[in-house]
Amino acid sequence: MTKKLRWGILGVAKINERLLPAFAKARNAELVGIASRSLAKAQEAAKAAGIPKAFGSYEALLDDPGIDAIYNPLPNTMHDEWTRKAADRGKHVLCEKPLTPTARECEELVAYCKDKKIKLMDGFMWPHHPRTAQMKAFMVAGKIGRVERVTAAFTFQLPMDPANIRLQSGTAGGSLLDVGCYPVYGIRWAFGEEPVRVWAAARYRFGVDVAMNATLWFADGRMASFDCGFVHPFRQWFEIVG
Repeated sequence: MTKKLRWGILGVAKINERLLPAFAKARNAELVGIASRSLAKAQEAAKAAGIPKAFGSYEALLDDPGIDAIYNPLPNTMHDEWTRKAADRGKHVLCEKPLTPTARECEELVAYCKDKKIKLMDGFMWPHHPRTAQMKAFMVAGKIGRVERVTAAFTFQLPMDPANIRLQSGTAGGSLLDVGCYPVYGIRWAFGEEPVRVWAAARYRFGVDVAMNATLWFADGRMASFDCGFVHPFRQWFEIVG
């Protein structure tokens, strides 16, 4: 019999709707609790999703010994704090991307979780999709030869409402952290190495980037480029040239 990992969710973010079906289908996971700073909101979310427990604070959920791991979909600037608090209580963490707003914070958080001996993963689905493994096997087999160039894009039109946390600098908003991280990840995945130089230009509103174009250079001179943003129509593509 498969042992089920007992999960709790910190917050009633809309993105939870994307994960609830997966929790329901997973044979090794059981969603047992959800927390909000408002008990009423937590109870409403729990009732709607059939989650047994509702908590009126994030701390209360973390203190529950009946929860083994948490999903952290809080605003970007709260990822570090609440992932550390979960680690302090021995809870494993699936944290929504980006893990933190900056690379230095990320390195420190990873080290902190390793020290606490808890598992930490950021919420990128794409690398774990079967299609991704098939793509990598195709490339490793030399079907397109040496990877020479990668181009990618991820854009969609977001209403320019300053109340949206994606458009607030105080919550580490902006298109690069929200959707640009996917092309960046894909480029690094395709080349199998890290870039040594990056150039980028962006259009700003409300103090955050709402459209960005970037070029990445690798040590041997190969290049990649991507664009991301909240102002262009839906575009989600990834081209690898061999």
